[in-house]
Amino acid sequence: MICRELLFLEKIIKVLYNVFTVLAEAAMFVNIRKNLKGILLMLLCALALTMGQFVWKLQTYSLEQKLFYIALGLFIYGIGAFVMLFAYRFGSVSVLQPVNSVGYIYALILGALVFGEAISAVKLAGIVLIVAGVVFLAGGDGK
Repeated sequence: MICRELLFLEKIIKVLYNVFTVLAEAAMFVNIRKNLKGILLMLLCALALTMGQFVWKLQTYSLEQKLFYIALGLFIYGIGAFVMLFAYRFGSVSVLQPVNSVGYIYALILGALVFGEAISAVKLAGIVLIVAGVVFLAGGDGK
């Protein structure tokens, strides 16, 4: 008889856990939706910042080409900075600034596609952690 009650109690705990998980996820996505415009702008910002840095890596040895790549990289990087300033109008800094870490993912992908850099299992695990962190931080803006 006690065993049945424990099984019933276990089922209730599982149901409550699932309900609270769904509620937490719903609250998280409400907060993400609230900051969505800012989050999307920060994703664009992270891409521009990464592309600016990527252009700097493309530098060649002639002075004229180096200056061109430096100027182009600064221009693209500057666009990212302006997008970031604009993005802050659409969300909390504590939510939006961590979204910038997506730039690490962009850099990993560009490094693999353009420079043939390897993507190891450890790097993939890092991507998963970055994405999870961004989602948790973006969803944790509840007041």
